[in-house]
Amino acid sequence: MKATEIIEKLRVAFAELTGAPAPQPEPAPKPQVFGYKLADGTEIEVSGEVAPGSVVTIQGVPAPAGEHVLEDGTKIEVAEGGVITEVEAPEPAAPAVDEEMKKKMDEMQAAQAAFAKQTSQRIDQLIATNEKYREMFAQMLELTEALAKAPVAPADPAVQKDQFAAQPKDWAHAANQLVTKKTK
Repeated sequence: MKATEIIEKLRVAFAELTGAPAPQPEPAPKPQVFGYKLADGTEIEVSGEVAPGSVVTIQGVPAPAGEHVLEDGTKIEVAEGGVITEVEAPEPAAPAVDEEMKKKMDEMQAAQAAFAKQTSQRIDQLIATNEKYREMFAQMLELTEALAKAPVAPADPAVQKDQFAAQPKDWAHAANQLVTKKTK
């Protein structure tokens, strides 16, 4: 028993107990009926939405049991009495690619491939250059080590050790003295 039936029975019982007249049940609203066309052009009516439980009729007569396909590709399975038991939406169609867009995509792919090739070549060049620098650095390191291990001769006595010690440490002061001498 449905909840609405139980409520209606309770109303009638309450009315009998109180002596009031039993309320008249409100008529059930009629479901909306929508018109559709099948793929073969047959016009059908569906009470409510195209969903399980709705009733399909053809010219007021319940639709025959079986699978029916609507114009938009929706498939509905109908049981005895025209009741829809299953609805299957159509597969979305793949978007059409126009020729101009396809041409642009091909151009972009070609440009990307050329860029990838150019980048790969540049990376190979950089790796080769890096390897040359490593070899040069290793040779310079060997030369430095050889020079460090070479015997050292005594200092030349002609070169004076504190030859630059007499120079002033304040270069700004020395520069001012030079300017002063020239202007006098």
